This record gives sequence, structure tokens and C-alpha cells, in this order.
Amino acid sequence: MKRINKLLALLLCAAVIFSTILVQGFASETETADTSELTQPEAEPAGASENDALKVEEAGGETAPGVAKLASTGEEFKTLQAAFDAAKTALEGDSDAEKIVLLDNTTECVKLSWLRSNGSMTLTIDLNGYTVTGDGTSSVMTFSGATNTNNYLHIVIEDSSESKTGSVTGGSAATGGAIRMDNAKNGDSLTINGGNFYGNTATSSGGAIYCATLAPITINGGNFYNNTAKSGGAISAYKVI
Repeated sequence: MKRINKLLALLLCAAVIFSTILVQGFASETETADTSELTQPEAEPAGASENDALKVEEAGGETAPGVAKLASTGEEFKTLQAAFDAAKTALEGDSDAEKIVLLDNTTECVKLSWLRSNGSMTLTIDLNGYTVTGDGTSSVMTFSGATNTNNYLHIVIEDSSESKTGSVTGGSAATGGAIRMDNAKNGDSLTINGGNFYGNTATSSGGAIYCATLAPITINGGNFYNNTAKSGGAISAYKVI
């Protein structure tokens, strides 16, 4: 009988010890799992990206860099056409001369037309080392002065950058793939002081530049290459100086 009691006592002690070990093991696993959850990195919200961060910064009031600016005011514009429109407004007012300075490359075709009916106006486009690429629908730049004989439009293209990489390319039109002077008359003018004009096409005349009637073109600098047309692969004009 004593032996049985001793045996039962030993079995009871063993059961208590085993239960203690199980409880400690469970507690250890629980602590490990909790620690793992705490050290796990926080997940990004669905759809979050670096681009979204940039959009937030713009929405927060930061101004995105412009494509071009008006030199007289320093105002920047998101498109070159918007800069042309601002220059036109200024020239139709009290200004006789305006300059547009490129701040980045852009792909678009731009137009300036029908300025004030009297006076002589000069618009300078400074490529500033950047490239204006046409979208393939027309001349890259089209200038149309008023037909009034008292109105004279003078266009100047230059590149003030040290690299001299400013370019006009990718134009495609019937006449003047890169630059077209419409309604040009004696007294209007186009002056090229710099820039690279390449990769422009015209199905008729002036692969790079076309200037109608009596308006002269003055070439003081710049490079013309790989432009194509039925006549005047680079330039088609009444008078080139």
C-alpha cells in the first residue's frame, strides 16, 4: 500500500512539472508572436507612390517648373503656346518688344497671329539650349502678321546657351516645316541668330523655313541639316541675307 501511495505521489509531481513546462512554453510563444507584430514595418496605403507625393506637393501650393517664361515679367508658363499668347497680349498693348525664354524641352506646335493694326513689334524666342519638337501636324512655329501696311512684325530666333543645343525639329507641313511666316510683307522680317533646325519636312517649299512674299530672312548663325522639301530643303524665301 505504501508503495502504491509513493507511486501515485511521484506521478502527481511529474504531472505538475509537465503542466508548468507547457504553460511556460505557451507564454514564450505568445511573447515572441507579439514582438514580431510590433517590429513589422507599416504597410503603405493602397495606391501610394512617389508620383502621388509629388502631386501632393503641387496641391500644397508649390509651383511646378514652366516650359517657357516671358523675360519682361519673369512669369513662367506650362506651355510654349501660353507664353506666345502672353507675348501677344503684351505686344497688342504698350510693348514694342518681348522675349520668350525656353526653360525646358517641349513637344507642341505654336502660333502667333494678328497683332495690333499699327506699329512695329519685335518678338525674340531664345531657345536657351532646349528643343521645341513639333507634333507632326503643322509647322513648329507659325507667325502671321496683320495685312495692314502700318503693322510690321519682326521675329528673332536665338540660342543664348553655352552649349548651343537649342533646336527646332519634328515639323511637318506643306510649307515651312520648322518656321512659317504667313502674310509676310515688305517690312516684316525673320532673323536667325542661332539654333539648330533639323528633321523638318515640307511637302512643297521650305523644309525648315518658309517666308512668303517680300519679307527678308537674315541668317547670322544657326545650323540647318536633314530638312526635306520639294523645293528649298532648308529655306524658301523671296530674300535671304
